[in-house]
Amino acid sequence: IITLGNESYVADQNGYMGDLITIGGGRNAATGPVMTPREIAQANPDVIIVPLTGWTIDTYNSLTNASEPWMRDLKAVQDGKVLVVDYDIVGRPGPRAGDAALDMAEAIHPEIFGPPAQSAADIAAGQGAVKCS
Repeated sequence: IITLGNESYVADQNGYMGDLITIGGGRNAATGPVMTPREIAQANPDVIIVPLTGWTIDTYNSLTNASEPWMRDLKAVQDGKVLVVDYDIVGRPGPRAGDAALDMAEAIHPEIFGPPAQSAADIAAGQGAVKCS
């Protein structure tokens, strides 16, 4: 989920971020590039990934704090699986597409890769885009 509101922008299954979710070993629950809160609640994802940057920190905070009633019953929120990836890496296709796919896989599969190396606070502070592969 990129932004929240009456219409939330999400990783479309037919777009770059949707492809990264699939490459990273996930199944994208998005039904299109824009979903309503009701549609997100019906999809009830196991994991929610927020591509974090300065302008998406509010999305992350709203979800982790379940600031809207519809968020409280989301499996990802209840299980503490609202995760972040660095928007500067995953947000646009380019020469770091391999890093983007790896970041997505690490977020989706901590049982394989271990806990995240960077916190939401690190990424929001601009300390997340440094990556050596």
